[in-house]
Formats: sequence, C-alpha cells, structure tokens
Amino acid sequence: MRFPLRAALALLALILIAPLAFADQCASSRSNLPSYSELTKIFSYNQKAPLHLRQISSTEKDGVTIQSIEFMIGAKQPCSARLAIPQQRGPLPAVIWLGSGDKDWTPYALEFSKLGAISLVPDNCGNAPASDARGFYNDEVRAVIELRRGVDVLLARDDVDPKRIAFVGHSGGAMLGADAVAVDGRFKAAVFESGLQGFTYHICSSPHPYAVNIREELGDALPDFVATLAPLDAILYIAHEAPTALLFQSARLDKGVPPSDAQAFFDAASQPKQIIWYDGGHEMKLPQVSKDRNEFLKRQLAMP
Repeated sequence: MRFPLRAALALLALILIAPLAFADQCASSRSNLPSYSELTKIFSYNQKAPLHLRQISSTEKDGVTIQSIEFMIGAKQPCSARLAIPQQRGPLPAVIWLGSGDKDWTPYALEFSKLGAISLVPDNCGNAPASDARGFYNDEVRAVIELRRGVDVLLARDDVDPKRIAFVGHSGGAMLGADAVAVDGRFKAAVFESGLQGFTYHICSSPHPYAVNIREELGDALPDFVATLAPLDAILYIAHEAPTALLFQSARLDKGVPPSDAQAFFDAASQPKQIIWYDGGHEMKLPQVSKDRNEFLKRQLAMP
C-alpha cells in the first residue's frame, strides 16, 4: 500500500508544481516590455482613411433594422459587422459588442437596441491558430483596430451621439476591448464580462482544457510565445481607461478565469470602476448579468 500512496503524492506534487514552473517561465518572458506610450503605437491606424462602408443586407425585426455591413480597417483589409438601428430619432447612444468563441452578442445587442441605442457587433476577421504566436498577434492587433474603426463607422452616422459610445466585451473580447478603450479615448463607458489580465496569463495558468492543450502543443516554445504576445496583455492597458466608466462582471464558478485573475484585472483598472460577482460560469448566462449590464449602460449613456 505504500507504493500507491507515494505515487499519488508524487503526482499531486507534479500537479501543484507544474503551474508554478509555467508561471516562472511566463513572468520572465514578460520582462523588459516597452513603456505604455510605446505600446499604444501598436494599435495606430489612419483614422482619416476611407471606410468604404458597404451595406450587404438589411432586415427588420421587432422594430429594429438589422444591417450586415462591410468596411475597411486598413489597406486591403475588409471586415464585416452587424448593425442594429432602433426606430427612435437621433442623436442616439451607441454600443460596440465584442464576443468570443463561446458567446455571440448579437441577440443581446438586439435587445439593447430596442431600448434606444444603436449596436455594432463586429465579426471575427482573423483566423490564425492561437499556437501561431506571430499570426495570432497580428489578428489581435487587427481586432483592436477593428474596434477603433467601429467607432469611426458609428461617428460617420448623423444619428449617433459622439459623446455616448460604449463598449461591451466577453472573455477574449473583454481583453481586446481593454486595449481599445485605453488607446482610443472615445468610449464613455465599458463593460468587461469574464475578463482577465491577458491572453498570455490565460495560456500560462488557466486549468481550462483550451489553455492546457495550447501549453502542451507549444512545449519548449511557450516562453517565445509569451514574449511575442505579452505586449497585448490587457493588464498593461486597463490602468489607462479613465475617464471611461468601467463595469467588471465576473463569475465565481468560471472554469477558465480563476477569481484571483479576474480580481487582479479589476484591481489594476483605473477609476471610476465597479465589479459585480455572480454565482455562475464563464458564459455569464444568468438573467441578472444582463439586467446589471443594461442598467449600467443606460445610466452611463443617459438613456431613459
């Protein structure tokens, strides 16, 4: 009976020590990062470049016009989105919603637009696998610029109030949104749902199978992977969101984002901010989550 016990203890030690080893590797790979002023240059783009905005389709649902649109985020870089426009007359507030692989914001955006706000839901315009560090880096930068171009799309409309634009992001979308809100400066409010410190933190420490599989796939290439993507980590930008009002919505039972990671993300953020914890999982499907988010947005965007 002594051998199985020793084997069990040895296995437990490996389980406890392995994440610490990854954490040490990752921390070392995040050293010597550029200053914040240099980091913001990563997401520079020509704001005056033509949008070449094109409407692909248009439908009506529950009093809201839903358009499928395409616009340019850079030279020869088209991207698409859905636009929900309520019947109310402008100028109206507007919200950009960025999801992730496990959450589509379209139905939530449509419901919020019924309250009197224009919604823009960008599509994912990148396809590099996460294990391709440089390709994934380029896709993440492109996604942040896409958010900024989304603001340009909204401001090109005469029914949008430029002082009442908000952002809502889930998981990976929350991390990218933290970068965009910080460097752009045109968002009145932002909601970060299931947010965390950054993609490299997720890959290095999360027990979620997605992160574990990437760690295994990368193997000895993990330090280089972290060094490549670390300049995009949300924790480097979240302290620079002011004066944007921030709401963090985090789940105590989140299998992908440990509460300590979500708390660290919130603690590093600039004021004004608040965090609400929920007894749910990563997808944040509890009705109270939507209720709290909508109330925050309506208050910050001065909606009736």
